[in-house]
Amino acid sequence: MQYLNSRVAIRFNKAAGRSGHLWGDRYKSCIIETDEHYLVCVRYVYRNPLRAGIVEDLKEYAESSFNFWAFGRKVDLVLSDDHLVVLWGKNPKRMRHYYQILISDSEVRIPDKEMKKCLRGLFFGSADFIQRMHESYFPTD
Repeated sequence: MQYLNSRVAIRFNKAAGRSGHLWGDRYKSCIIETDEHYLVCVRYVYRNPLRAGIVEDLKEYAESSFNFWAFGRKVDLVLSDDHLVVLWGKNPKRMRHYYQILISDSEVRIPDKEMKKCLRGLFFGSADFIQRMHESYFPTD
């Protein structure tokens, strides 16, 4: 992602006579504590087009792997099995069912503003987990 981001930005900036990042913050990753935290992240990312008002139904958003994972539709994306495929098994019917439930679940677990903050950090999980990770990766002694 970093390579793609930089190449596109360089070309666009040269053509437009400008400089800087095109899409705000640079690509980052974080260490996630549990499968439950991972599911919250996946749900948040897949629902971004709804929050942004780009579509009213995620089925309308073609630039996502959601249509493939949730409905078995062909998408013009290169996909590889991710953690959810491993977690839920390779049974397509079961996996589609789980994806549909995950993404359509309307219960808000973590407000969007808090999710953005969490995903911009190095670690995502409980306060105890974050403290342990900081102590492990950034010892003060």
